[in-house]
Amino acid sequence: MAKTKILLLITKSNQGGAQRYVLQLASLLTARNYEVVVGYGGDGTMARELKRRGIRTIPIEALHRDVAIVKDIRVFQQLVTIVKSERPDIVHLNSSKIGFIGVLAVFSVNRIFARKYKIRVVFTAHGWAFNDRELLRSRIPLVGLQIITAWLVHKIIAVSQTTAEDLTKYRVIPKSKLAVIYNGIEKIEFLERSVARSILLEHEHKRIWIGTVAELHPNKGIVAAICALKEYLLEDKEKIYLIIGTGEQRTTIKEAIESNQLQNRVFLVGEIQYARRYFKAFDVLLVPSLTEACPYVLLEAGRAGLPVIAREVGGIPELIQPGSSGLLFREDSEIPGKVRTALSDYELSAKFAMHWKRRVEEEFNENVMIEKTIRVYQDGRIARYGN
Repeated sequence: MAKTKILLLITKSNQGGAQRYVLQLASLLTARNYEVVVGYGGDGTMARELKRRGIRTIPIEALHRDVAIVKDIRVFQQLVTIVKSERPDIVHLNSSKIGFIGVLAVFSVNRIFARKYKIRVVFTAHGWAFNDRELLRSRIPLVGLQIITAWLVHKIIAVSQTTAEDLTKYRVIPKSKLAVIYNGIEKIEFLERSVARSILLEHEHKRIWIGTVAELHPNKGIVAAICALKEYLLEDKEKIYLIIGTGEQRTTIKEAIESNQLQNRVFLVGEIQYARRYFKAFDVLLVPSLTEACPYVLLEAGRAGLPVIAREVGGIPELIQPGSSGLLFREDSEIPGKVRTALSDYELSAKFAMHWKRRVEEEFNENVMIEKTIRVYQDGRIARYGN
């Protein structure tokens, strides 16, 4: 009996939440005897890790995040060729751009070559462009493309209830097309606290560490967090703010550190492979994002038993329950007070951390995630023709 073939597609192959999701799905599906192929743009961390794990990949050279009509037409043509040659049972799309071009490519193949191809298309919504508060005006066309994608695909996986409701409350698509499947996380081999600290910052072992791990993107709210924490960090020499990640805002963040004279309080350490292994270096994790669906970083903090402080946006309140799992804030001005509470009330922070750790282990593990995803693949599956 032939294996079910899954073609996973994503726009970028850098280190980010959607890329982590694709890498995780590819590995879990392969372990469950599915045939998996991953197509992507660029040559980032995810691409290299897929190759290291022996998962077959297809680089799509012209595929980039920004809209470029000539290159996007080439991407469409290449995707049609890939779909026809690979003949997958299911194409699973991730991220807005590849979602739109990918569903058009599969739709074209299904319609033109109806006797040979009947391919099911699944799209995972890691977030919606209309929630991108910083860049919404420049992304109005992207909103339209996402809505078209939602209409054309057979099934949408939303990684939080809020992400699903963003579509259904405006009656954009029927509820029957949606499945809510939270991200899941595996067991993590964390580095011991002193080892992690020695690697990240060699001479800062004894300080109190506030940590953020994120792609350096405007939506992550890091510049505002630095400005909000300025007076708190300058109160004494005991506290530092450590930021792990890389991205388009690196220069802007460095300028914010320098303009606020925080060079000895805020450290931008860049991209660290397997950053989750270093979580025990922190005393508290800060997530100042302006928009999130189901961030892996919160699940990783749960596995580490780390207290968390996060902005009350998107799907975060579905994960972190105020008064039992962590501390939430809405405005930047609240950040210092929340950090002060977390670091001064050890008993409260430990209680929150342990409650969140139990929830992550029970409700947000990768076995739950992959089993629910496979059920989506199997639900009303369209048979493949022309074998």
